Amino acid sequence: MIFRTIVTLVAVFVAIARGPVALAGEPKETARCANPATDTDVWMVRSGGLWKEGATYGNFRVLLVRQGVEHAIDHVEVQVTTAKDSARAIRSCVVVHSPGLKGYVTDIRIHSVDTKSAAIELDVEMKAMNGVILKEVFVAFADGRVTLVSEAKYVDLMGLGGK
Repeated sequence: MIFRTIVTLVAVFVAIARGPVALAGEPKETARCANPATDTDVWMVRSGGLWKEGATYGNFRVLLVRQGVEHAIDHVEVQVTTAKDSARAIRSCVVVHSPGLKGYVTDIRIHSVDTKSAAIELDVEMKAMNGVILKEVFVAFADGRVTLVSEAKYVDLMGLGGK
């Protein structure tokens, strides 16, 4: 468990040092951010990772949006929030079209990397892979950018002779 966390954090630091390599499923800034209090498609919400720029600070929030019931499609929305007095405001939100049709997100974890970024780990239960759970890792930045670090690769085990 600790080894996986260390490997993930090393990969995140390498991604930050190299700069953006590939955007996560072509994220798009949206004018309408999902609201977990009223949006019935919001399946899971996690907050964490503190960012700070001068006197301004806030957190990262990740929402799992599951659309449909049978053969549902998951995607995540990364929101960067600012803290003002006792209230929060959404600074930016980016829709990451992942995992999409590949599988279902079963858990989300957020790890602070430095004062301007956080690593986001998605556990993805892959479809047609007999309950296999893979990780997808992104880095979210306080300015709203989201970068893919490690993609959960889909392999159809049924096509390999498995039952």
